[in-house]
Amino acid sequence: MKDNPFKQLAGLLDDQMKNRAEQGIKGQWSQHELGTIVSGLGLKLDNFAHVIYDYQVNRVLTLAEPDFTNTEPVGGGSGYAEFQTHDHPVITPQQLLPLHVGDRVLVAPVDNGQTFVVECVIVPGPGGG
Repeated sequence: MKDNPFKQLAGLLDDQMKNRAEQGIKGQWSQHELGTIVSGLGLKLDNFAHVIYDYQVNRVLTLAEPDFTNTEPVGGGSGYAEFQTHDHPVITPQQLLPLHVGDRVLVAPVDNGQTFVVECVIVPGPGGG
């Protein structure tokens, strides 16, 4: 039986359509990268050899880092010691601490990969992985 020349042409067209569809999706959808914060607060992406020092950060990751802060003094009025003017330490939750060396981060490349935005710190899931 002779080779069907249209079968080869159909295969080439199919490959070309797949490539163009993939390029269209890559151009329209945000792709994220995983990275690690390294010494000097540089950003080391998992799939890029160089450390990036010029990147942007979600404002939440720039909050001050007090170990604790105190509530406003509040007075009672009953005369008992436990109701006298006092304050309580409030510990900053781990999730609100700024970036530290060793943090694993989720990064969004923008401007065709010319700018990198650290969106959040990632942690292992409940399964530990």
